[in-house]
Amino acid sequence: MQTIQFIVLSVFLSIVISSTGCASENNPEMDHPLLGLSFDPAKVIYDTPPLDVVKIGYDSYKSPERFKYWLFASYKDEANTGNEYYIASGLVASQLDTPVPQEGELEPHLGVVVLKAQGKYIVKGAAIEFEMLGFSEKVVKGLAVDAANRAIRAYGNVDNLQTALDLQWEKGAALNKSLVEALSKAGIKNIKVQDFGH
Repeated sequence: MQTIQFIVLSVFLSIVISSTGCASENNPEMDHPLLGLSFDPAKVIYDTPPLDVVKIGYDSYKSPERFKYWLFASYKDEANTGNEYYIASGLVASQLDTPVPQEGELEPHLGVVVLKAQGKYIVKGAAIEFEMLGFSEKVVKGLAVDAANRAIRAYGNVDNLQTALDLQWEKGAALNKSLVEALSKAGIKNIKVQDFGH
């Protein structure tokens, strides 16, 4: 009887671990630039950013078939400026002065915030600093809400995202205020606001 229980428990744990997006041996892990989660991008699926966002955001950009990039938030200020905002990150070369690396030589980047204004793309700062880049409250909230929604879609549902967060956060995560509010409204628990010195 104990043997059967052990087998059932083992199968259950393997399903949970798989659903939370842990990387497989053949795929390098990616780190979410805002949530601090490590995940397997072959299982936790995010959209790719516009090519111009990647080109302006990464000096390491060479060829999209070797370097991998994902879009973690976006917002368009249609009512006012018409500007577009993107938060992107990816797996980039660990050493940029070497030949094009193999899969195992790629590592997660901290992520960038890119602004598209009047047809031009401009890097504004690091992803985690999106609240401190001088954007309006509406833009900051729009990016946060979109980031929360994209994370939920990528993991399949709120419960899967919560499970992944619980497994990787030891005592609850400390995140940007706007992101905490967006995740809380979406049903995510056990999160708090990080003091980034402002």
